[in-house]
Amino acid sequence: MLPTEEDLEPLFPLSEIQPLLVSHSQEAIDRMIFSVPVRTRMLYSCLVDADYLDTESFTNLDNANKRESQEQPSLPELLTRLEQHMNELTLKADVSRVNEGRALVLADCKFASELPPGLFNLTVPTGGGKTLASLNFALRHAIKNNMRRVIYAIPFTSIVEQTAGVFRETLDEKGAGSPSCVLEHHSNYDFDALDSEQALRERLAVQNWDAPIIVTTNVQLLESLFSNKPSKCRKLHNIANSVIVLDEAQTLPNELLTVSLAMLEELTNSYNVSVVLCTATQPALDDLWPFGSKPHEIVKDQLALKEHFKSRAEFVVDGQVEEGILAEKLSELDQILCIVSTRAHARDLYRDVCRCCRESGLLHGKEPYQEGIFHLSANMTPYHRSLWLQKIRARLDDGERCIVISTQLIEAGVDVDFPVVYREMAGLDSLVQAAGRCNREGRNDVPGIVHVFDFADAEDAVPGSGTLATNWLGLTAKISRELIERHSGHISADMTEEYFQWLHGVSSEKDAHTGRQILDATGLYKDLCNRELPASRFSTMDFQGYADKYKIIDDKETPVFVPWGEEGRKLYFELECSCHEGMPPSAMARTLQRFSVGIPNWKYSQYKEQMFVDDKTYAPIRVLCQEENCMKQYDDEVGILEVGEGTPNDLII
Repeated sequence: MLPTEEDLEPLFPLSEIQPLLVSHSQEAIDRMIFSVPVRTRMLYSCLVDADYLDTESFTNLDNANKRESQEQPSLPELLTRLEQHMNELTLKADVSRVNEGRALVLADCKFASELPPGLFNLTVPTGGGKTLASLNFALRHAIKNNMRRVIYAIPFTSIVEQTAGVFRETLDEKGAGSPSCVLEHHSNYDFDALDSEQALRERLAVQNWDAPIIVTTNVQLLESLFSNKPSKCRKLHNIANSVIVLDEAQTLPNELLTVSLAMLEELTNSYNVSVVLCTATQPALDDLWPFGSKPHEIVKDQLALKEHFKSRAEFVVDGQVEEGILAEKLSELDQILCIVSTRAHARDLYRDVCRCCRESGLLHGKEPYQEGIFHLSANMTPYHRSLWLQKIRARLDDGERCIVISTQLIEAGVDVDFPVVYREMAGLDSLVQAAGRCNREGRNDVPGIVHVFDFADAEDAVPGSGTLATNWLGLTAKISRELIERHSGHISADMTEEYFQWLHGVSSEKDAHTGRQILDATGLYKDLCNRELPASRFSTMDFQGYADKYKIIDDKETPVFVPWGEEGRKLYFELECSCHEGMPPSAMARTLQRFSVGIPNWKYSQYKEQMFVDDKTYAPIRVLCQEENCMKQYDDEVGILEVGEGTPNDLII
């Protein structure tokens, strides 16, 4: 039900603003000013959604009736299903230190759910069962505080898909045809994989997040909260009265951290929202909350919890290693995960490993992935990566050879369990997250080993040179090296707080001012707390400017549709047919995203020069060419190839 006029609180009485600016602290003044654009956007959300719904009831009665007829289970009903599922898991679970630790986490989540709304930290080691435990907290807490929904925001689509799958398995009614109560919202979600009725229900619910459980990305949630577009703002009023779980909270964008934290505080202070920062590597934010919030840690006895998980994996710092020597080591192991920091290193190391395996006779003339050797990076389409992850999990479960060379996309939240992990030097949070893929379930009698190494020919980026991402990788790795040296070569999750304090530049009073400037790199927080806003009676709020400054993903890549494999070929044929029938190509944009690769703009121009990309036939959709005489530019093993690397071949396999 939409709020009535009586339900809405008025904006700050403008006649009273000026006295407040004199009588209150800087922190209180910033909060009062910051809240006005947020409240304006919330009111806008109510109006936009009401207008869309009213128009729909007049122009598309079928959709309006379908929307009205959707019956969603209540939160108490979902909690009952969750409890039943977790009881079944408990009965099947082996007695182990890991499972005892998971039980401790669940008990603390249940206890904390009785608290009033606010900000919470849920700090749990990798493999500690935080996904279902946090859902238990969220449902109980929402019921206790009369909230309407639970929203999970996750940084990577691979984890979104994984988490949504777990929730569906846990919460949905069993039986063919039963609608899902879990709404999955991200750019790679394939509505066409659903039956027509379910697809329509979910397409309608995505528009305004009218569902009890929403699993989405940080981009969808956070960018919408700063957006000026009707389609993105339409759902904002449904974020009120909800529990938001921010999974892998350490991935909150550093250059936007101050304004992001301010928005989370405003939601908890004014809109009956609770926010849970959930991760194994909790960022040190205690002194960074702009309005002075102090989150409540859900798991109280962190030392006791760590005792249950500490023996699963140990770090070994290998120092510098030649790429060829590393490839030989990896090729000699049966099950090994190696995580590197860049796509280029992932591709080159994978090829070196394949070369070593061919020379030793391990491949027997087969393709590497047929013998359990895999590459994972963003050079591959999301569909391709998902397919490879399925094969990886199956081989691990069956005890077969499984050598994986990956970028960091696998290290946070992806449920894989290797006995040995290699990780190129990176931020300490990344090292700890990588360790979560090693002996994850604690099945091995001895701890797994996480080897931390540097490529012998690699150098940290010099500040001010290269891209922001490259500089950031160099900075975080440099801090980790110095921190490890300070701790006599030792690495542990206990060093995470010290690492984040160093990273955020607030490890000392001297660094505090500079550090806070870095955390508001775009100046958006400063804009939203500008005292000129009340002086102008808030008539100068630049909502488009705010939206432009809050971008988690820079528009520095061009998405290109890759018709790879049988499913890709079907989509390409569907694109051709729909355009022939007069449909605009953009109508298929969302469907094609699972088969698209983001190519850096500077590299995309090279593809255009070589006529590897068709950007005209299906504009605005760009398609990787697949004529018989075209160089094969997408590889079954490593995805998109560099210009000049391809071989004359047919693209489709």
